[in-house]
Amino acid sequence: MVHDDDNQAGGSALITDLYHRVRFMEQNLPPRVQNLEIAVSEIREEFRGMRHEQIMAAKENHEALNAFRSTLDRNEVDQSARADRARANDQEVNKTLQALGRKITFATGAFWAGTALLASAAYHWQTIAPFLAAVGATE
Repeated sequence: MVHDDDNQAGGSALITDLYHRVRFMEQNLPPRVQNLEIAVSEIREEFRGMRHEQIMAAKENHEALNAFRSTLDRNEVDQSARADRARANDQEVNKTLQALGRKITFATGAFWAGTALLASAAYHWQTIAPFLAAVGATE
């Protein structure tokens, strides 16, 4: 029986020790829970701040892309107008060159025709000279 009393006393001490430990943990639990709640609310606040920054950054990126797109549109319109003017200038230059080419061809033909007439007159000078002298004498 002595042995049972020692077990009961030892068991009672163990239960008392466990009770004190549970009581200590129970007393320390509310501050820990409160610390966890504070940490969670701080994390939530950080996430809200990060989400707000991300939304603002996305808005700025969107505005920058829209501005870039409008710049590209303006450049496309300018390039298109420049290309139209260049095409019109090319057509005008082609018309001018064609007209100049026709004039040069005519002048070249007239030069060779005149040269051929002068060469023919020089070649036939012996037969033409008396005729010219007779025409000049009648006047």
